[in-house]
Amino acid sequence: MPNFYNDDQLTKGIVGLMQGVIDEVSEELKKLLDDDGGLIDTIIYQANTPKWYGRQGKSGGLMGMWDKQPTKTKGNSVQSEIYADDGLLVNDPDAFIHGSNYWAGGNDITGMLIDLVVGGGSGPLFGDGFWTGPRDFWTPFLEMLDDGTVSGLVEAAFRARGINFIKG
Repeated sequence: MPNFYNDDQLTKGIVGLMQGVIDEVSEELKKLLDDDGGLIDTIIYQANTPKWYGRQGKSGGLMGMWDKQPTKTKGNSVQSEIYADDGLLVNDPDAFIHGSNYWAGGNDITGMLIDLVVGGGSGPLFGDGFWTGPRDFWTPFLEMLDDGTVSGLVEAAFRARGINFIKG
């Protein structure tokens, strides 16, 4: 354990420690969201298999569009961000992948795909089936904030650094 001789050294030590904790926790949350067996895989991809097109998965599909900003510090604040980059989605309207040449609104839905999937607003182009119903991966992801999952990840990250985590 390092020695701290003034408030500035202590603050820098704590902020550095927190940066590692936040980075580790955000990386684990991203995995819970987009890895094989994660929420997107189980709720969206395992819902059923479409007959009309092949799934893109991590190669241009919903599982492959997530990224994590490097953990940043600003003063005593530490933050990390997990975000969706719809520019990583494949758009092939001829093959009905994240677009269609038959849609009056244009042939690219990549910017609204998450909302369509979560809300079940894909429409009847391919008839009525599992793809037209809501497949909400957001609610269970956000519920991890309350169900102890995130607290467990934070506690594990602290303990991995040799710091006892005491819940208040």
